[in-house]
Amino acid sequence: MSRFYGSFAPVVADPRLNSVDLSKFNSPAELVLHLFIGGSIVQCAALLDHLDATCDLALPELSAIDKNPDKNRLIAQEAIISGITQCCDFLGVNFAGDLPVFSVMAFDMYKGLSILEWMRFFDGVRKGKFKTEYQNVSVRGLNPEFLLDWLEKFGESRDSVVQSLRRELPEAKTDPVDPTALERFKEMQKAEVIMCNRVQEHRGAIERARLTRMVEKRKIPMQTQESMVHTNALNVLKFNLSNKENEFRDALKKALPERIEFLEKEVDALNLKIRQTTTLESAAMTWVDEDFVFEADAKGANYKRVQEALEIYYLPFFPDVQAKQVIDRIIAKWDLEHALDGGEVKEAFYNTEAKKLYKSIIASLEGHEHNIVRAGLNHLLEKSTSPAIFLENLGYPSPGVKSLSDASMMRLAHKVCEAFTSQKYVSHCEKRFEQGGIPLYKKEYKVFCALWFYVNHCGLEHPLHHIFND
Repeated sequence: MSRFYGSFAPVVADPRLNSVDLSKFNSPAELVLHLFIGGSIVQCAALLDHLDATCDLALPELSAIDKNPDKNRLIAQEAIISGITQCCDFLGVNFAGDLPVFSVMAFDMYKGLSILEWMRFFDGVRKGKFKTEYQNVSVRGLNPEFLLDWLEKFGESRDSVVQSLRRELPEAKTDPVDPTALERFKEMQKAEVIMCNRVQEHRGAIERARLTRMVEKRKIPMQTQESMVHTNALNVLKFNLSNKENEFRDALKKALPERIEFLEKEVDALNLKIRQTTTLESAAMTWVDEDFVFEADAKGANYKRVQEALEIYYLPFFPDVQAKQVIDRIIAKWDLEHALDGGEVKEAFYNTEAKKLYKSIIASLEGHEHNIVRAGLNHLLEKSTSPAIFLENLGYPSPGVKSLSDASMMRLAHKVCEAFTSQKYVSHCEKRFEQGGIPLYKKEYKVFCALWFYVNHCGLEHPLHHIFND
């Protein structure tokens, strides 16, 4: 950070930023974001010329601009789209793809890059720093394939910057490691891996038993020698069309009416030839029968999955309730809601409803353990006389605390989740195996622990209660 502020003074004094009202910005990060989204190439260059790559990590990541994740995503998308559009304008090409979709994908893949790093990346794109001799932007346009390849190269250069910064840090002094404790930790890790593999094998066998293999004959096209000739001709025509379209766009920019009219006719002629060649290619294809083997649910598979979800997430909290009782109650509800004929129609309906029910259970729980714990914590906080007492009751004494932000509550939820999921997974699965129950995947165990905290510690109603009892 000191390196960044030491280099920032010349940025403010640069005459290329005279048109920017610097008093509007509360921090350098706000100025950089403003230039990234709404600044010109010249203004961006004024920033990058004074800040080398070692300053980039001082600014927030693109994923941490705003506390609201939805608003943050929109800002990040706008920034990436702005950067790509500016590159296209500079290079005189169009973006060959769906720009909004690509901006989402790029953000999800490289959200760890800082605002300044993204700006430096697009500066490198404009200067052609990352492209190879085979990546011809003028012919193929600026496309997702090129940008993802260049982002990967930029990431490699970023790693070298991070390493150089680490070498500048003073050597950290650490306490000597207790060899006994280290060995015990390694043994715990090894036991967990072995248990995860055992659970995977056991549960995989259960799921395979719910599937049946089926064979279906399908006709698939196969190229003949004649169709391959047409395919090659088609590729040449498409390449020529791409070149003509680029020429046409250049002529439009330069407003050359005669050239535009000539190119329009050539493009139309090529499109007609492509349609004709495509028809010839299709006609020259031969169709052959191919056996396709696929797996489908066996009879009753979805009922068994619902029963499994019940035994994992619901029944341990209600020892007097049997899975069959709950499923019978659900089927009775379906009968009341829908007057159906018997036989296959009724069976198909029940199967569809069971599949929907299973998906809704999984979607509402798996991956949401932190949200479940956070909801329980909010309930405990409302009941507590003060945040300080609330934290003390949880085992995190913090005298003097008067309020807790959303971010603090989320961090606390993560701490609670870590506390009740560490070191206990292996023994839990061993007990399940001994009792003939269903051993849990690690992700299921985390949700189970979160539910236990929510129901038994916080005294709240089980989240699935309304599904099985309404």
